[in-house]
Amino acid sequence: MWQDKPYDNSSDIWSLGAVLYEMVALSPPFTAKDMKGLFNKVIKGVYPKIPAQFSSDLSGMIASTLQVDPKKRPSAEQILHMPVFIAKYNEHKSELTDPMADINLLGTIKLPQNLALLNERLPEAQYDSDLAKLLEEPAPKKLTNDYNSMPSSSSKRQIL
Repeated sequence: MWQDKPYDNSSDIWSLGAVLYEMVALSPPFTAKDMKGLFNKVIKGVYPKIPAQFSSDLSGMIASTLQVDPKKRPSAEQILHMPVFIAKYNEHKSELTDPMADINLLGTIKLPQNLALLNERLPEAQYDSDLAKLLEEPAPKKLTNDYNSMPSSSSKRQIL
């Protein structure tokens, strides 16, 4: 976006890298006092190293996803074959395939027998007044996701 290049799959890979970085570093990879400073850091690919307790493989994976040149970023397929991804996947594979894992988690949720009591126990909504008005408006009578059911091609162009 900063370089005015078209959006494609490599943009998603860059976003994945930014999210992974923030998950491990607990802060975004690119920060600055103003937009010009942020622009310069993103364009140069300058960000602090991830914390030392994380592996060099994870650091390398994040670095590859945050490559400034989109052509140098890995594909999703390549990420799935990186040693750090395979190791973590294998570590948690039994949790992912165990059908009882979901049941055990759901069993920890406690609901009152009378669900109306939830309104008494949950905090009041904290929406600003404009958003609250929007939420109170009735929904349209029928929404459709069927693009082909629209009346004319000019209507379709307006929606797209």
